[in-house]
Amino acid sequence: MKALVIMTVLLAFACSYCLAGETAAPAAKPAAKAEAKPAAAKPEAKPATKAPVKAAAKKLAGKVDSVTIGDPAKGTSSEIVVINNKGEKVGLLVKPTTTIYEAKKSITLDKVAKDQSVKVTYTETKEGAKEAQKITLVPVKAEKKEAAKPAPKPAKPAEKPAAKPEAKPEVPAKK
Repeated sequence: MKALVIMTVLLAFACSYCLAGETAAPAAKPAAKAEAKPAAAKPEAKPATKAPVKAAAKKLAGKVDSVTIGDPAKGTSSEIVVINNKGEKVGLLVKPTTTIYEAKKSITLDKVAKDQSVKVTYTETKEGAKEAQKITLVPVKAEKKEAAKPAPKPAKPAEKPAAKPEAKPEVPAKK
């Protein structure tokens, strides 16, 4: 009988504790959940910030078709359109974080002109937009050197016949 009384008292105590916890716990539970969420959200936030960094960078080479300099006041963004080696036009967003180089020096987008050769490193967003990360202007000297290399080879044989006629006028000088 004593065991039955003790069990009833313990049951009553446990029920009162549980019922008291339900009325007071809802106020405490959101606070506990709010504390738990930031702790859980912080590990989730780090992978979310790392995801764009891990996006594979793609490369593009071609000539500039057009350059549009955006105006933040009007809500427009900067853009460059490049014609790749296949003849396709590729539009790329130029963000303030995009680096632009000419001869190893950093320049601004307004220095980029139509028909300049460029190499672009870019990433694609989830929406499919291409964002330029790095734009490098290919030096004009390199283009001229490549075009000039085949030209000197035919010019050398033309110089040899020109040297032979100079030797003939010396023969009559023996008189």
